[in-house]
Amino acid sequence: MARKYDAKQLINKLRTGQLGADEKSILESWYIVWGGDKEIDLDEDDLVKTLEQVESELPQLVRKNKKLTYWPRYVAAAATIILAISIFLFLFNRPQKANQQFATHITPITPGKNGARLILSNGRTIVLNAADKGPLAADGGSTVSKADEGQLKYVENDKHGNANTSNTLITSRGEQYRLLLPDGTKVYLNAGSSLKYPTSFSGAEKRAVELKGEGYFEVAKDAHHPFIVSSAGQEVEVLGTHFDISSYPDDAKALTTLLEGSVRINDKLLKPGQQAVVTAHQLKIFDTDAQSAIAWTKGRFHFNGENITGIMRCISRWYNIEVTFKGDMRGKDFAGGFSRYDDVSTILDLLASTNHLHYTIEGRRVTIMN
Repeated sequence: MARKYDAKQLINKLRTGQLGADEKSILESWYIVWGGDKEIDLDEDDLVKTLEQVESELPQLVRKNKKLTYWPRYVAAAATIILAISIFLFLFNRPQKANQQFATHITPITPGKNGARLILSNGRTIVLNAADKGPLAADGGSTVSKADEGQLKYVENDKHGNANTSNTLITSRGEQYRLLLPDGTKVYLNAGSSLKYPTSFSGAEKRAVELKGEGYFEVAKDAHHPFIVSSAGQEVEVLGTHFDISSYPDDAKALTTLLEGSVRINDKLLKPGQQAVVTAHQLKIFDTDAQSAIAWTKGRFHFNGENITGIMRCISRWYNIEVTFKGDMRGKDFAGGFSRYDDVSTILDLLASTNHLHYTIEGRRVTIMN
């Protein structure tokens, strides 16, 4: 079955101009095998439909994809190769016609990037991707600015700011952003998450924020004003520490991982290198590899024996894809890591080969099959 997916991947690379010299040789060898004088017993109607789909897409591909211009003399050859491989895949997949996706329109699945929306206290929304660097607004006694690409910064204008004035930072699927709160606390917001926070902590007894999704916090020390994160039915209270909270609505549990300092979760004390797992019915504390929990802040995924279903939820948020499963996924676990900027097919190939799984990609929909 592996050859089927390799073939599709090479066709995708041919279409996007990312085909290497060795891969080009493989395609040409397939053409020799399947595009020569060999007689092939095919269902003519199905084959004609397949080839017509490929032929109809080829002119658009040549016009739109400038990367193909480094083969200016071989456009016809490229067409021949695509048609020949279409025949090859048709034969190879003939019993499973539902998986013949090589002639459909292919939407590139790109990794996530810096991006977010900021909602001010008056309801105004600022799309940060489109905003220039510099001051964006004055709100509740603080000035909010876009400091760098992918970072928002708050500076209190005086010590009489309004702690009741809140802003909300929202990342969509496929986005991440960094935030510097007015007290100096640093927050990294992962994909598909939101953080609601005061624009000023002046006059407040505690520094309280609300998290949905995942955030990594480096809390500025202030012994007189505890920092409290409310998230998915739990409260995490700290004075100054580094920790990660993951509490997505589609996850059955909320995870709090401590790197340094100490935190209190629902009256339980967490030590560095420990992780609190909160479900609807209980709270448990385990020793863990804390660095794995924040690998995403350093551009990597890292998993410690997690099931493929949970892993694909993480991947789907970052690559903004829809994932479905066919078959029993119990026992399909993975331990290891990879870059968050790898091509999604590279990651899927690794996960599939490790767990003896197969997958298909159709548009932005990925199907994992046992």
